[in-house]
Amino acid sequence: MNPLDQLKAVLCDPSGRCCIDGSDEDRAIIDRALKELAKPEQAKSIWILTREINQYDQDGEYFVGAWNQKPTHQMLTELGVPQKRLRKVLDGGGRVYPEEEWFYLKEQK
Repeated sequence: MNPLDQLKAVLCDPSGRCCIDGSDEDRAIIDRALKELAKPEQAKSIWILTREINQYDQDGEYFVGAWNQKPTHQMLTELGVPQKRLRKVLDGGGRVYPEEEWFYLKEQK
């Protein structure tokens, strides 16, 4: 039995409504929480920031940071993204010639 079904077996009547002792508010909270848990899991994405450097021994993209939501200007500048390139990075990134270092921001689902 999965965890959600186990909770329902202990907290609910056969129709799936909360039936434990407690205030009406407590039972309403439990009902809402069980409904939320029963929803299909939403697709989650992660935002990955990488950088490339134009050097002789450069090995490709280097990991810089990751977030569970699209990063803000402040989050990016804290990791070394130049102020003048924030808009480009937030749009996905890429090289702007003649830069020797550039960033990519990708959403992974």
